[in-house]
Amino acid sequence: MFRIWSRCNSLVKAWILNAVSKQIYKSILRFDDASMIWKDLYTRFHITNISRSYQLSQQIWSLQQGSMDLATYYTTLKTLWNDLDGANCVKICRNCDCCKAMGQRTDNSRVIKFLAGLNDSYSVIRSQIIMKKHIPELSEIYNLLDQDHSQRNLTPVQNAVAFNVAASESTSASVNATYNHSKGPKVICSHCGYTGHTVDKCYKIHGYPLGFKHKHKNQSDKSSDRQSLPAKPVVAQLALTDSSTGDLFTGMAKTLTKDQIQGVLDYFNSQFQANSIQGPSTSVASTSGPSSGATITALPGSYQGLDDWEG
Repeated sequence: MFRIWSRCNSLVKAWILNAVSKQIYKSILRFDDASMIWKDLYTRFHITNISRSYQLSQQIWSLQQGSMDLATYYTTLKTLWNDLDGANCVKICRNCDCCKAMGQRTDNSRVIKFLAGLNDSYSVIRSQIIMKKHIPELSEIYNLLDQDHSQRNLTPVQNAVAFNVAASESTSASVNATYNHSKGPKVICSHCGYTGHTVDKCYKIHGYPLGFKHKHKNQSDKSSDRQSLPAKPVVAQLALTDSSTGDLFTGMAKTLTKDQIQGVLDYFNSQFQANSIQGPSTSVASTSGPSSGATITALPGSYQGLDDWEG
C-alpha cells in the first residue's frame, strides 16, 4: 500500500503548495508529509469561531443598499450569511420542533434585515410584505421587489387625445381669408375664346411656333371641333395687288406651316369663287372688330392648292 499512499501524498502536497503564496511556500516546502503541512498551516492561520462570527455579523447588520442595485445588494448579503453559517460549528438536527423553530426564527430575522437595508424607493412594497400574515421566503421577496422595480421604470404611453388640437374661430377665419382672396380679371382672346392672351398674340391667327405641344391631350379634339364651326370673318382688311402679292406670300411662307398655308389658300379660293360674279377686283371686309381701312385686290384666277403656291 506504500506506493499508493506515496502517490496520494504527493498529489495532496502539490495541491497545498500551489494554493499558498510564495512566502508561505518556502516555509512548508521541506515537509515530506501532506498532513504535517496541513497541521502547520492550521496552527498558524486558524481563526476562532467567535471572532469570525462577530466580524461577519457586524458586516451584515451595517450593510445598506445605498448606490447598489437590488441584485448586488441581495447577492452581497446572501454571501455574508453563507459565510456566517460556515463559521458556526454547532450542528443541529433540523428534525425536532426546537430546531425547526430556531431555523424559522433565523429566516425571519434575515428577512427583516434584508427589508430594513432597502432604499426608500421600496417603502410601499416593503410595507405590503410586512403586513402579510405569512412572511414569504427570502427568494420570493426578492422576486416581488424586482417586479415592482420593473413596473416603476416602465414609460407610460401618452394618451392619443393629447395630440388633438382644437382650432379657434380666429384661426379658421384667417385661413378662409387667406384662401378666399379675390383674383384679377382674366384676359380673353376675341378670336379663339381662350384665356391668357389677346388677339394680337393668338397662335390661330399668327401661326403656331415650331415644336409647339398642346397642354392637354384633348386639345387636338377641341381644335378640330372649333374648325368645324363657321369661320369667323377676318378682323382686318388686306390689300392684294400685283406689286405686293409676292412679298406678302413670301413672308407668310416663312412664318406659317404647310397646313396653315393650305388653310389660307382654301379660304381665299372659297371667297374668290363666291365673289367671281362681281368682277376681277374683290374686297373682303371684316364684320366684327375694327376695320383697318385697307383694300384687298384679288388676282385673276384662284389658287388650287399648296403645290401650285409653292411652285
